Amino acid sequence: MENVFKKSTTVLLALTFILAISNLNGVNTSFADTDDNTTQTTTEQSNSDDSTTSDDSATDDSTTTEESTQDSEKDENTLTTKDGFKYILEEDEVTIKGYEGKESDLEIPSEIDGHKVTKIGENAFDGNEEIINVTIPDSVKTIDLYAFYNCTSLETVSIPESVTSIGEGAFANCTALNTINLPSKIKTISYGLFASCSNLTKIEIPSKVTSIDGYAFYACTSLKDVNIPEGVTSIGEAAFYYCVGLENLELSKNVTEIGDYAFENCTNLTITGYNNTKVKTYATENSIPFKTIYTAWDYIKIILGLALTAGIIFLIYKLRAIIKNKRYLKNNIVFDEPVVILDNQDCKIEIKGKSNKKIIDGKEINAKKNSSVADFVGYVYEIENKSKSPIQVSTKYITIGEYTDKFNLNEEIPAGKKAKGFTYCKKINSLDELKEVSGIVVISKNNDDINETKEYNFNID
Repeated sequence: MENVFKKSTTVLLALTFILAISNLNGVNTSFADTDDNTTQTTTEQSNSDDSTTSDDSATDDSTTTEESTQDSEKDENTLTTKDGFKYILEEDEVTIKGYEGKESDLEIPSEIDGHKVTKIGENAFDGNEEIINVTIPDSVKTIDLYAFYNCTSLETVSIPESVTSIGEGAFANCTALNTINLPSKIKTISYGLFASCSNLTKIEIPSKVTSIDGYAFYACTSLKDVNIPEGVTSIGEAAFYYCVGLENLELSKNVTEIGDYAFENCTNLTITGYNNTKVKTYATENSIPFKTIYTAWDYIKIILGLALTAGIIFLIYKLRAIIKNKRYLKNNIVFDEPVVILDNQDCKIEIKGKSNKKIIDGKEINAKKNSSVADFVGYVYEIENKSKSPIQVSTKYITIGEYTDKFNLNEEIPAGKKAKGFTYCKKINSLDELKEVSGIVVISKNNDDINETKEYNFNID
């Protein structure tokens, strides 16, 4: 009984000590509440932060667990060949997902375990710095997004004709890339496909391509030789931005859309294209040198324009001449009877009437004695050879009215034939105004290789 009492007493003393400590803590807390609100707030925030941290930790743990589960599932689906190719099998076809090998000259297999390799997956070789040359098999149809992104040692890529789609950025930032072929079946140069491929100098764009998306050749600083097929209708934003090596680029009239900064900072570029197109408008608005391709119709328009200009000049010249020499047009008379200058056994010379030639042409009129061009008019004369030998006729001079001139027929006139000539004489309106017709006619006759020359004076009142 005594022992029980002693044990009870010990337990009571222990409880009393615990209660005392509890009360002491309660006093301290109450003090803090009364004298220092900041301490309370800090304590509460601390408690809240601890709670939040606990919640976040729980969430992170949950997320990590989910991700781990997903990664675990992926790992379970992803297989690896003995050569280091990581892949997945979907609907009996293989997609390459990665590569763990160290080969620099890489040949992607066309089959794995009897299944065709049809796709190179997203980011499959992203950041691989070991690969220098890649050969893609003709079983592959698709090269996915960023498949070879940032492969900084990659120099050459061989792509088969079986590939119909190449995703955006597939070869972006491959700074050593200098040789690559594009298959003929692709229709789009995708967004950022060759962005920052600073060592790429030449690219052949397939004829079926209709669009070049934004940033496709962004900062390809060594690019010099690139063709744009006639089927291309749109060139995206900054597609050739900072291609400082690009010098000549021909764009067809089918290009109807060119994005902002498409050729910005292409400091050596000259664009070749057609008049009245979006291409020329873009080049003009962005101060890019432009070289025009002329079509057959353009040349026809140029020729017609020159012909029209020449015609207008000719008409103006003629109009001025007509206005200046209009008196010639008013005096288109024909003599009632010819004026016979000479008529003998050798020949007959007569003035037939006013010439039909337009003597308003200054080149045909040789005005003499400082006379006005408008004072003279041309007349037709006729010479008949009445002899039996060829003759050549000239005049030392002939005076009609107040004007003296001479005419010469350089060709011989055969026997029995006639010849016509043209001379300039003082302008008259009728035979009544011929006050005097005089002169000297020289006739040279060739008779049995003997030249005979005669002069005949004539004077007609």
